[in-house]
Amino acid sequence: SARGVGSPAGQRLFVASATTVDRRWYGAGTSLLRNRVDAAPRMPVWQNINLKQKAIFEIIQREEAHNLPYYLDDEELDFFIRGIALGPHAKTYLPQLVEREKHPIYIARGYAPPSYSRVVKIRFYGPDPLLRDAGPNWPAGEPGELMEYIIGWRWIYAYWDGPLVDEVDEAWNTKQWPNIALHAWTWEGLKFVTPPYWVPEDGKPWRAGRAEVMPIRVTKGKGKGKENEKGKADNQVDDRAD
Repeated sequence: SARGVGSPAGQRLFVASATTVDRRWYGAGTSLLRNRVDAAPRMPVWQNINLKQKAIFEIIQREEAHNLPYYLDDEELDFFIRGIALGPHAKTYLPQLVEREKHPIYIARGYAPPSYSRVVKIRFYGPDPLLRDAGPNWPAGEPGELMEYIIGWRWIYAYWDGPLVDEVDEAWNTKQWPNIALHAWTWEGLKFVTPPYWVPEDGKPWRAGRAEVMPIRVTKGKGKGKENEKGKADNQVDDRAD
């Protein structure tokens, strides 16, 4: 990550994180063929990503590159703002966001080569809440200065107390937006499965009485391996005797 990039216009862009890029390469003889993803790509792993975060990812990846930047509005903007409120930036950048008509949140092209790389940018009034006390080497901007920040999409709804993608049957292949944003949405009625990794029960009703994932145990020098080798040696001796 990098920070502290000043522009002549007085705006500063702080790059906090890059989007996860799914690069898939396939070998064909001596050449490498890239499997291009034209539509919204699937994440290779949804580990510890909840259903609302998946809806965020769907919105981020929905627009084609030539339609970017894409400025959030109406229900989508509200959904992102509520998500920031349920993350670590609830008391940092959220209170300093610009007014709705100034597009406080938008989706832009990422900095990685693939065309489906995306970032979430927020606009806020300075000074930067994380850099204001960082010292002179980290310019935090002036009070009231229009500034931007790239927020990692995994921080949005990071504290939401709901099911993970890997806990719901076929959730990875099911669109979550816009249904999950409805006030009437509930986890009741979903078909739950045990994720392939350990997740604490934490009093979640859908995790009560579930089958726990058994950790993989690696043992050395145990079992009947030596006995089997001895049996093979005895058989070889018997064969030679015949």
